[in-house]
Amino acid sequence: YEISLGLVGSEMCIRDRVQTTLYDPQKGYFSQQGKNAVTSWDQAQSDLQSIYDKHLSQIDDPDVKEAFKSNALQRLNSVRQKTVVYRNEQNIRWRAQTSKDHADNLVEEFALGGFSPDGQRTMASLMNEIDYQGRMEGWDEETLKRQKTAYQSLAYAGAYGNAMLTDPEGAMRHFQTTGQKIMTPDVSQRVLCLLYTSPS
Repeated sequence: YEISLGLVGSEMCIRDRVQTTLYDPQKGYFSQQGKNAVTSWDQAQSDLQSIYDKHLSQIDDPDVKEAFKSNALQRLNSVRQKTVVYRNEQNIRWRAQTSKDHADNLVEEFALGGFSPDGQRTMASLMNEIDYQGRMEGWDEETLKRQKTAYQSLAYAGAYGNAMLTDPEGAMRHFQTTGQKIMTPDVSQRVLCLLYTSPS
């Protein structure tokens, strides 16, 4: 009876501390998102181990200690598995966000560089980034193609927006021979309206 009382007390104490370590709304591991969840995982594991070690060291009765070790380790391993799954999910989310930010920067870079050789290298980098996103997200060919066209359209629209300030006629010629064949219909229509209203 004393063993079970001591065990229950120890297990309740460890359970409360584990709950706080994982689920505290401000500092708990499961409240971390993206990069923070990935980079704080090791610390969370260390904290969980410390909770277990500390409680184990406070138990004097050998029988209670053995019972506690068996039960607590089983629970600790189960909790660790949950944190591994969460870390992996957040790692994918973080990588996807990082890739999206990079793609957005490349769109802006292309808009500034325009249709020069540097601009074409930027476009190649952008397409590689979308390929990477496709592999990461498991897109099929159709989805990948749609995403590439969408990003390409945004990049071209930005480039035409800048080009029409310095060379509106050249921008219109390039759009008619190249841009409108590549861009999505809605973006193409917007660019055409801009080019028609630009001062030439």
